[in-house]
Amino acid sequence: METVLLIASQAFMVASHPAGYICEIKILALLSIICAILQLTKLRLPSWIKQYVRPGADIVPFYGCVIFSSILFIDDKSPFVVQTSMCFSLLCVAAIPIFSRMKLVAKGLSVIFVAGTISFYVLGCSFDTTKLFSNMPPLLLYMTHFSLFSIVFLVCLLSSPGSFSVGESILVSQMVTVLFNFTDSTHELEHSNKLMEISLVAARLTIFLILVSMSLFYFFNTTTTRTVIFYTLMLCVMVVFCILYTPWLIDCMLFAVKFLTSNYPQRMRLLMFWGFISILCLVFIVVRSRQGKASTMERKAFHLFILLVYIPGFMFDIPLLFICSVFVAIVFLVAGTMQAFQIEPVGYLLERQFRRFKSLQDTGSLVVTPICLLLGMSLPLWLSCAKDPDILVETHRLPPIASYSGIISVGIGDAMASVCGSIYGTLNFPKRRKTVEGTLASILAQVLFVYALSLSGNIDNGSSNIILAIIVGALIEAYTREVDNLVVPLLVYFLLDII
Repeated sequence: METVLLIASQAFMVASHPAGYICEIKILALLSIICAILQLTKLRLPSWIKQYVRPGADIVPFYGCVIFSSILFIDDKSPFVVQTSMCFSLLCVAAIPIFSRMKLVAKGLSVIFVAGTISFYVLGCSFDTTKLFSNMPPLLLYMTHFSLFSIVFLVCLLSSPGSFSVGESILVSQMVTVLFNFTDSTHELEHSNKLMEISLVAARLTIFLILVSMSLFYFFNTTTTRTVIFYTLMLCVMVVFCILYTPWLIDCMLFAVKFLTSNYPQRMRLLMFWGFISILCLVFIVVRSRQGKASTMERKAFHLFILLVYIPGFMFDIPLLFICSVFVAIVFLVAGTMQAFQIEPVGYLLERQFRRFKSLQDTGSLVVTPICLLLGMSLPLWLSCAKDPDILVETHRLPPIASYSGIISVGIGDAMASVCGSIYGTLNFPKRRKTVEGTLASILAQVLFVYALSLSGNIDNGSSNIILAIIVGALIEAYTREVDNLVVPLLVYFLLDII
């Protein structure tokens, strides 16, 4: 069922872009066919590699190989970026049967990748990565990006065993690779849109810090050593960047003051409201962590908190929501790294607070559910702004319906499916824990929310085909074994963007 839905989505996308993308269409078709064959053959990973993959996750990386590449494809990104993303995915898919016959080859190669990639990061994390990449010969450029893709893939599986599936590791690797090569349009954005520029630089520096730290953590097991490495790298990154780009940082500070006061007092009121919601969330975490394991309904309270942040942000101030979501995601990524590797003094504290809220998908050292919830809510907005930066400049412009994908599928749909399914669910899907009643409630809630958005005039387009995207997303959420907070919003974004 899941494979049929995904293949149908790919066919619809190809039919919508029949000409001018022959190479991309061929690669996507090949990826889809290979993943479908692997899915039907019931491929099983050997026991020695299962220790690195999240238990119970899908073995075939359909989502990681196809969905993000399709999003880049329909957004008309640079052909080089699209082809590179899909080619790397194809290599990983082709390597799955090989890994089933080989011992830990990746474990030995990781030493080479760490040494080579750290050198790449020192250059690649400069202020203007696109200028660096544009001056490279094509072969060296492919090798550089493959090095980046490979190190992210290996770090996800080896440094945090049990936290990611193969498909999720590929998906994360694609996103990081694209982040460091955000097409040639980045040059234009740096002059016309300061919000996008600040976000890109902050995200690149954070990913640099986390990946290099996790690469080194793989070779050092003691908490004290890891703590020293993490804070030393953080200090070095901050000091070097401040020294090299002092004028730019001063310019950013002046821009921040101007930005926060440009829509006064509405912008400050919105920030105060978000601060109040954050305090309520922290109080809930502290109080609930003193009790037993949280129930499904208690875990879904975080969906309510994040909806209270994102819905007002979409309605009143998308630029503020964009920049705040980027920096909150950075905080979550850094905090997740500190929690997973017990970085003193906050690592143990974070682990103790979030231990009660772990879901069935949080089987590794890294608690991925809250991070994926935030990314699932934010990625559709970030992708929409990357596709059309005018959304961040023209404050009164209505966002496309695709930018609401996270709110619709995760904030509304996933929460309603879990709550209604746990209370009223009696009929389970074949070989799945999800219930039919929960999925129906999810579809109904999402349709009503989109209808309310349409009546209030907060979306710039509407179509009866939106219901089809909602139904497909709800069924994928019911059937997938991946982290649905991350996978489903990207799939729904892809479907809404081609409608």
